[in-house]
Amino acid sequence: MVTAIILCGGLGTRMASVAARTPKVLLPIGGKPFLWYLLQHLQRHGIARVVLSTGHLGDQVANFVQDGTRWQMELRCVQESTPLGTGGAVRLAADTLQLKEPLLVLNGDTFFSGPPALLKTFHDSRPDSRGSLALARVPNAARYGRVNVHVQSGAVERFVEKGRCEARAAWINAGMYILESDLVDSIPSNRAVSLEQQVFPDWVGRGLYGCRVEGALFLDLGTPGDYARAPGTVKQFLYREGR
Repeated sequence: MVTAIILCGGLGTRMASVAARTPKVLLPIGGKPFLWYLLQHLQRHGIARVVLSTGHLGDQVANFVQDGTRWQMELRCVQESTPLGTGGAVRLAADTLQLKEPLLVLNGDTFFSGPPALLKTFHDSRPDSRGSLALARVPNAARYGRVNVHVQSGAVERFVEKGRCEARAAWINAGMYILESDLVDSIPSNRAVSLEQQVFPDWVGRGLYGCRVEGALFLDLGTPGDYARAPGTVKQFLYREGR
């Protein structure tokens, strides 16, 4: 379908108590590293080319995935020398590997069970779409911030930051995106840039859409408390997948 980039370079400062010398993407959940579930999900949905954007402790990630044979994928690692943020990491990976096609981008510290093909179909059905975000419905959006979209078209109208978001059910950024090359090329190179805080807000009204996926599982490994709850979410995901 598309090349996927998994963003694995975060420092994980809030997880230091449980992951001082382990990248968040390799934290064990249910006996397997978190990255195993991300790759299994992509492989199950037909993604054959994956780029791992690494940084902090990136050698551990490279050692785990090796050449991707066990997932029947073509896997490449692109390591940043200094932290570049989510946007800068996407730009570095695209430039390094000369990726000019639409890209599927995933946060390496979140899991979203929505099918990538559903997001791609949504994206392709809107001729002016330059970027499409998968959205998950959560019972309390206060800690994530919410994404307001047009009821009919799905065009993103506003991002409400987590510090200003009420403690109620809402649609949030699920950490899975389809990004066109012109959006990626608009990201400044060789410096730290945030997709969530800088790039996406700048594209509101210019072809940025949000795809609301009903009933999808969402897991964020943001805090030790989230990590403690993760096995239950993973178990539910595996049950849904019939494994």
